Amino acid sequence: MVSFPRLDDVTSFLTGLGTSVDRSTSMRMLPRAPLTMPELDAFWTQKGISVLCSTLPAEAMTREGHTIESLPEWVDAKAVDSTAQDLAIKRNTARLAAFGSHWGGAILGVALDDGLPPYWPLDLGRIKRVRGFFVLNRNEVQPVTRANGEPEAYLITAATGTPIEGRLIHASRVIKYCGPIDLPKHMRRDEQYWSLSVLERVYDEMRKMWSALGYAEGVLHDLILDVFSIPGLQEAVMAGKGDMVKARVRLFAGLKSIFRALVIDGGNEEKKRAPEQYVQKSRTVTGIPQLVDVFVPAAVAATGIPRTIFLGDSYGGLNSGGNDGEWRSWDARVKSWQGDIITPWLTWMYGLLFAAKDGPTAGREPETFTIKHRPLRQPTPKEEAEIDALRAERHRTYWEMGVLSAAVIQEQVFVQGRDRISMEAVDLPALPPAVESEVNAALTA
Repeated sequence: MVSFPRLDDVTSFLTGLGTSVDRSTSMRMLPRAPLTMPELDAFWTQKGISVLCSTLPAEAMTREGHTIESLPEWVDAKAVDSTAQDLAIKRNTARLAAFGSHWGGAILGVALDDGLPPYWPLDLGRIKRVRGFFVLNRNEVQPVTRANGEPEAYLITAATGTPIEGRLIHASRVIKYCGPIDLPKHMRRDEQYWSLSVLERVYDEMRKMWSALGYAEGVLHDLILDVFSIPGLQEAVMAGKGDMVKARVRLFAGLKSIFRALVIDGGNEEKKRAPEQYVQKSRTVTGIPQLVDVFVPAAVAATGIPRTIFLGDSYGGLNSGGNDGEWRSWDARVKSWQGDIITPWLTWMYGLLFAAKDGPTAGREPETFTIKHRPLRQPTPKEEAEIDALRAERHRTYWEMGVLSAAVIQEQVFVQGRDRISMEAVDLPALPPAVESEVNAALTA
């Protein structure tokens, strides 16, 4: 990892000067050292909100799955789908997207029966069987290169107890994904041609939000404060009887915790000793939600994910009607990511399946095939009914105008299941000569 130099060398871990808890340092735009691999491992398992930066886009790109279209008639599409499910293609693509974003790099490898060592280049013509796919983050592999350039192979170092441990895999047998942060060449070289975790861009804002939430949690722990009034407390302390006072307070706390009751001194009128008193005082929480919400928008903005999707809420509430724009914008971005990221991965993986002699096509590769991602959001039954009503109204209008006949509508909508009428299959009647000449005159005017 790259370590950035400080602008000065004054640091005191005793007082916090020059560290992350130094207010003057934390409020300045100074570079900080990147997150370490142990820190990223801990974030993956412990900080749920932070992991959403990696898992939400990965899940959105792969959740609804995909279909293979434009296959020749001789291809058994059901066999292809069955093989893809057995090899967990959908799950592995999601893991690659999430791991690559979180750790700043990951690879998706393939286990093949091709008669070649895994450190040899991939030869599609020799593939007999695809045994499976696996995903490893950058912390589990070591890039191997001969010159100053992209790695030629990857040494698996952390897959303990698995058959692939210690294997050297050629770069042509893996898909490499380094997340959404695109580093310039000199920085990629410093990172061994990986990238940085997506958390690097959101860490500072997330830390502020966590600090605010931690403060709110501390207030909740001390929301009710026990107040004991002990007569003669000051005189007892000055007389060196502080231990007796501490023992009395511990007795109060123990009785309250164990017996849910308190026993206090009722005083002595003869000795004119006032009774002990016990009261509970509540701390106010006014303004704490507003204080926490000051840091939330900045953290959400740093992720690039709309608040409705990232936190599951919005300023106006989920039913305020103002969230549709966020969902449309998010869906548009996800569709773009699917085309740029997921589709090339799937094309490579299905190409291996088609090339395998024991695969669903017996090694015969289709001339063309298309990866089509399913819609990101499925309509509800009510929305489907409303869409059907609008389509029916459109077809009725065309029929009343004489543009389409009832037979054409019946054939294309109810038999072929088309959402839209294909005008290529409709024989439109010729315009009358007078109308045709009038239209031509208007077009050439």
